[in-house]
Order: sequence, then C-alpha cells, then structure tokens
Amino acid sequence: MKENNKMQENLSLIDTDILIFILRNNKEVINKSKEYQHKYGKLKISELTYYECLRSYKMSNATKKLELFF
Repeated sequence: MKENNKMQENLSLIDTDILIFILRNNKEVINKSKEYQHKYGKLKISELTYYECLRSYKMSNATKKLELFF
C-alpha cells in the first residue's frame, strides 16, 4: 500500500446524542467537543446520524432548525 504524502487528518465520529447536545447549544458538551477536536482533529457524523436529525426536524416541522442543520 502506498503512503499518501499528504498528512491525513484524524476524524472522530460523534453519535446522535452528542450532536443533539451541540445543536441545543449545551455549553459543556460544546467546550468538550472543541477540546477533543483540537486534540484529535475533525468531528464527523455518520449518515445515520444525519438522517436521524433530518427526519426528526422534518417530522416536528422545525423549519428554522432544518435550515440551520443544512
């Protein structure tokens, strides 16, 4: 396997619960997420987490939150 010359970023997958805390502006979770991101690299969500949040916003007719989520 050839090594890529570019430095690969660390990616951390966060689950739906953590994302919800971040989206609800939970300061403690946001601060810990920022610390973790700074130490380990980017935070990512899975397609399933994306779908769960999208579905939840659509079902609750939360158009403002839906616009922000995109």
